[in-house]
Amino acid sequence: MCEKKESRGQGCEKNKRFKFLYAIYYYVYEVVLLYKTVSVRLETQELEDVNKASESWKADRSETVRRLLARALKEWKTEKALKDLQEHKISIGLAAKRASLNLWEMLDLIRQKNINWTGYSKEDLEKDFKAMEGKK
Repeated sequence: MCEKKESRGQGCEKNKRFKFLYAIYYYVYEVVLLYKTVSVRLETQELEDVNKASESWKADRSETVRRLLARALKEWKTEKALKDLQEHKISIGLAAKRASLNLWEMLDLIRQKNINWTGYSKEDLEKDFKAMEGKK
């Protein structure tokens, strides 16, 4: 709403025009340019499950499919990053970045899944102990 001072001049009208133009910009940029349409064929049971999720979340089918896809992609990215880390193809920092996690979250996940990411085996530890004993 315009204040009394603005209603006498052009300030209020400019503010309304700005808000209107910004709303158009937001719609075009956020909705039209960032979102792409993808068609998917689903089996009957999958579609029924999507409909149940839609009802549960009180969302339309498109929103439900986007949420489910986002969850699946996050899980896939995390699994891929952990696999590459375990195979010593990437560093822990890169694994965290690829999984969209911070370093501490990645370390917690590695600990939970008992993943050897250092490449330091029990044999390496024993070898180092023997080497340390030899230096005494």
